[in-house]
Amino acid sequence: MAAKSTKNRSHPRMPVRLVEPFAAFSFEGDFAGERYAALVEFLAARARSASLVVRDGRLPGRAKKLYEGFLAAGAKAERRGEWPGTRLAEGEATVLVAPLTPVVSKFLATGAPALFAWCAPDRPEDLAFLDAAGTAVLETVAHERIGTLRLDRFDWDLWNADPLLGGDWRWKDHSNRLERV
Repeated sequence: MAAKSTKNRSHPRMPVRLVEPFAAFSFEGDFAGERYAALVEFLAARARSASLVVRDGRLPGRAKKLYEGFLAAGAKAERRGEWPGTRLAEGEATVLVAPLTPVVSKFLATGAPALFAWCAPDRPEDLAFLDAAGTAVLETVAHERIGTLRLDRFDWDLWNADPLLGGDWRWKDHSNRLERV
């Protein structure tokens, strides 16, 4: 079955080899606007839930409205010392986890203009998409502007088939980190 896409797009293939059954790569560079919306759509079709984090004392106006909106969309709040991409040396934060329904997907796609805009103090932070086992398909550390994406071979090919997502990344300095060209 072909990937669901709202546009007919062509692109150059990204020359990256992945190891079966899946590969994880870190990336630098943000997904904003149309690319961010495409990212949410792509991940919503592959993940079962999404999470956001609120650290203590970081809920000014907009962040509080988004926190309450995520709860209203079906998120459950839990106190934890770690979440995808982060392990606190001490203390805990509120981790919100919601099943990926159409309402939650729309909330995530419209709640921020870009992936790394999910960052305190204006918004809950560190957006992650989780599979059925709770493993992060995407994890972010928004204030550091880095993320990690885990895709199997099939999803990697679908990723590269969409020029809004794939096609313009390169390996940075012979590392396992990708950056947008």
